[in-house]
Amino acid sequence: NLDFDADAACIFGADERAPAPAEVSANEIRCTTVPPLAGLPEVVNITVRYFGAPPFKEVSTGIQFRFERTPSLKRVNPQAVWRGKAFRVFGADFSTDMSVHCRLEATRGKVVEVSAKVETTDELICIVPHDFDIGRAKVSVTQNHIEW
Repeated sequence: NLDFDADAACIFGADERAPAPAEVSANEIRCTTVPPLAGLPEVVNITVRYFGAPPFKEVSTGIQFRFERTPSLKRVNPQAVWRGKAFRVFGADFSTDMSVHCRLEATRGKVVEVSAKVETTDELICIVPHDFDIGRAKVSVTQNHIEW
């Protein structure tokens, strides 16, 4: 049973200057990440700190979290493409060793997500589904399905 302190916090890595509030229930701990203080991609261990004031009780979770830069988009090419055909997304910070997805949001409201082929850290290839709406679409990219 994990539910014994409302003042739990998650510690990402060895830097304890930025504990993140944790939601603790009987069988789950939910942590909200904070940006890494160094600002660089890194893998860190997650520790849960119980009790709001010293003496703290810290418990290693055995779980690691990988901080990555959020990818950014600069342009797509071509500007218009047939359904079932590929388009290229140019930007920055696309991971070459993680799953990357493109989301297309049609002006009529249809939203689809497709796997992207990562060519380089600056270029992706995505394919418009055969059944996608004709017309304009907003394109976004994710590596974690949270930040688009």
